[in-house]
Amino acid sequence: MARLHALPRSFRLGMGGLAAVSAVALGALSAGKPRFTLLNTAIVIDYPWPRGLAALGCAIALALFALTLARPAPRRALLLAALLPVAVGWHLLLYRLEAAQLGLTSRGALGSTALSWREVQSVSLGAGAVVVEGESGSIRIDTTDFSAEQRGALERAVARRVRESGSGSIVTVPD
Repeated sequence: MARLHALPRSFRLGMGGLAAVSAVALGALSAGKPRFTLLNTAIVIDYPWPRGLAALGCAIALALFALTLARPAPRRALLLAALLPVAVGWHLLLYRLEAAQLGLTSRGALGSTALSWREVQSVSLGAGAVVVEGESGSIRIDTTDFSAEQRGALERAVARRVRESGSGSIVTVPD
């Protein structure tokens, strides 16, 4: 830390500016709709790996920007803020939802959940989410980043599988 502050002020400002612009650009690259893969018997939803790497790069750029700051309080705050894109990047790299013939499987940064279609008790279709409740747990699918076509394909696939298994009910939650 002391060595960085020994560098000329103009160099630190340039490096800080470049790091800040890089953080914004990489943050923008990490955003977007998930990737839908429609198979004969399943729908697979995940995020392309470059999005997760862009979020991790955003965290690194924020940390570099923080290191160019002279005052310790803003430096610590920015280093703490850099943890958010780390969590987002980790989530984007690990997230995978699969609506297959046997059931629904969700994997993310906090673990994974699998529900067979026979154990599904209810499906709630809300404005920004589809929630599938089962005997062994629930899977909440955040659909805010989905296009209308993607959400429709997911809802139809889940409804068809629940109907075929004869196990649960589908409830539309008003907006």
